[in-house]
Amino acid sequence: MAALLAGGAIAQESFSFGAHVPIGSINAAGNASNRRVMFTSSATEAYLLAGRVVGINATLQSAVSATYASEAVIRVRNSGYTSANDFFDIQIFSDQTFTELSTVNQTAVITGNLISQMILPGSVWTFEFYESFDDATGTIAESNWTSLSMNFLKLGPPPVSHRFDVTSVPYVQSVTNTYSESQRVHWYELNLHQNAGSNYRVEINTNGTTGAIDDTEIAIYDKASGTVMFQDDDSGDDFFSRLYFDGTAGRELLAGDYLIAVAGYNANFGSDWTVDTNNTRDGDIRLNVSVVPEPASTTALSLGILALARKKRKSA
Repeated sequence: MAALLAGGAIAQESFSFGAHVPIGSINAAGNASNRRVMFTSSATEAYLLAGRVVGINATLQSAVSATYASEAVIRVRNSGYTSANDFFDIQIFSDQTFTELSTVNQTAVITGNLISQMILPGSVWTFEFYESFDDATGTIAESNWTSLSMNFLKLGPPPVSHRFDVTSVPYVQSVTNTYSESQRVHWYELNLHQNAGSNYRVEINTNGTTGAIDDTEIAIYDKASGTVMFQDDDSGDDFFSRLYFDGTAGRELLAGDYLIAVAGYNANFGSDWTVDTNNTRDGDIRLNVSVVPEPASTTALSLGILALARKKRKSA
């Protein structure tokens, strides 16, 4: 399933293969007959390569009836790393049969020894187009890339829409941002100056979100490492999200700097500050942050009643 990139690591450099298509996908990786396309890095400063490729737009046509779209893979190397194992593969299509397939704005998770490595300006990228299973022989193309473009990501925290700086209590603040095709995730920074506890209770929710967005998800990331620490789907009003910290087991939130990611259901919160979602609804995302010296008397009771009464429903 094609996923929309919904924020996360920052797009660092882009590649368009329009001047090189059609590009045949021919033999197994490393074969001399395989087509290779080279680009000089357009980065203006060194960056750490993140584990996703985003904004993929591609069209792939079959040339041999026995081939699968999933067999057409792109192997990527960088001149700064010369070991035979220094590469990553991009598999854009997972289909087990096809005649012609296209995708728009797809995200692909990548793995390999180049992930998290420092990419230098002026280094040279080599894209080798190969077949993971060789159905034909010789120099016959099994499939052809007739259009292709993509973006590489820089490993690092994304820009935020708002900063919640909790220097004193009580602290209550709400922010509303437009949720649309141009931005399918919103990021916020949370600065806590003391640990959550019985006298410093922290609540984060999306109650009051309007428009077609009637089901949200939120996650808290460690700002420094990009690690997901907490996430929630339906603990708020209706099908909105809520995270609550009072220092008890499972509800600990220490003083520090965090990033909050907010998206519509169905979101996947990954490492390295990356979020994918296939939600295409529009509306106004509302994020509420409150820190109070003691909880409202009905908070625990209301949460228990909601948990028992809610009938799970999902909206795309």
